[in-house]
Amino acid sequence: LIGKSGHGIPIEDSAAPIRDDREHILGVILVFRDVTHRRDSENAIQRSEERLKLALDAGKIGVWDWDVIQNRIEWSDLVYDIHGVERGTFAGGVDDFARLVHPEDRERVSGAIRDALERGTPYEIEFRVIHPNGEVRWISTTAQVFHDENNAPVRMLGATNDITSRKDAEAHFLRQWRTFDTALSNTPDFAYIFDLNGRFTYVNRA
Repeated sequence: LIGKSGHGIPIEDSAAPIRDDREHILGVILVFRDVTHRRDSENAIQRSEERLKLALDAGKIGVWDWDVIQNRIEWSDLVYDIHGVERGTFAGGVDDFARLVHPEDRERVSGAIRDALERGTPYEIEFRVIHPNGEVRWISTTAQVFHDENNAPVRMLGATNDITSRKDAEAHFLRQWRTFDTALSNTPDFAYIFDLNGRFTYVNRA
């Protein structure tokens, strides 16, 4: 509705007919309800969700939500991309997720989930997944567990991102360092590195 000041006011309205004893309609009762505060709250929530989505997309972070009681996991679109799975093809159970994890990392991931649910241990873990095409990727996941009034775990909300590039860079650096160390360790000369505080950070075998 447009008020006298010219500003719009969001309302909800309902109507009911007024009838006589012969069921003839004599008029209508109209009820208007000002829903400005509710609409403002809805708009604020929408803006907040839009900002959150923009931040997650910019950081390439996927979000997942696990209903522990129903054993049902919901993925955001980016989680599908991170796992290399087509949208809508993930069955949604923990066992279905476990099958995507690299066999060498499954027990470690299962143990971390179990510790988070049973002992309240923070769930922060890096592990490998295998895409349907056989490609191996590294991902990092962190999550928070929510409990009911009896302190039983009922929900786990987490965020996931692909860290393969970082892991590849770390592996490349490690290979370079090993080459550097091998070369210097096979010379009779004394070679060392120390920081600005005079602390030795590297010495060769000599």
